[in-house]
Amino acid sequence: TWYSQVRPEMQKRQPGSDCEFFWFGEELGNVTTMTITHGAMAVSAACKYPERALMVYDLLRNDRECYNLINYGIEGTQYVFTDDGRRKKPDGYDSRRDALSTNFWWGRNDGIEIRDTGSDWQKFEEISRIYDKTKIDYPYSQLVWDFSGISRELGAIADVWGMYMARISYGKTDNPEAYVAEFRAALKKAGIETVIADLQKQLDDFNSQK
Repeated sequence: TWYSQVRPEMQKRQPGSDCEFFWFGEELGNVTTMTITHGAMAVSAACKYPERALMVYDLLRNDRECYNLINYGIEGTQYVFTDDGRRKKPDGYDSRRDALSTNFWWGRNDGIEIRDTGSDWQKFEEISRIYDKTKIDYPYSQLVWDFSGISRELGAIADVWGMYMARISYGKTDNPEAYVAEFRAALKKAGIETVIADLQKQLDDFNSQK
């Protein structure tokens, strides 16, 4: 959303704002490829025809005509192509009448995505080159976490995150250092150290079984 929504929108509202993206792990070059569960899709164990279900999913993800239809809508109504092959809204487009939202992350296929005219693709390519130099395969894609013993702490941490993170993310505080320190103290009070210890034990157990 940084290169497709946040940066372009900030440029409209505050020209020259040059909104950048700083990724967790940047200092140590710690970034992984996407996990095998990224799409969050699965065939139910109770499915009567699992092979057919997979065939449908394969069609939606890999057939360009089906992919474009379910992801972008009808050409000429929801989108048109520019001379350089990018996607934009057609003349006369009315979001109240023509909008389509399928939240197609569950079937996203980067290999056949059509770039739109509203995103900052130069910035996307810049940060992708950085990722490609440093990324490693994600080693924990088959680790199944058990949150049953820390559910109360996780709920409290989520509340703290919601209270502080918006102002931290957008720099809406006069004293960022003090505000982040306050945020960390609130996380500690909510039980983040208990959560870290519990998850670390699960991680250690997983690694010991390799």
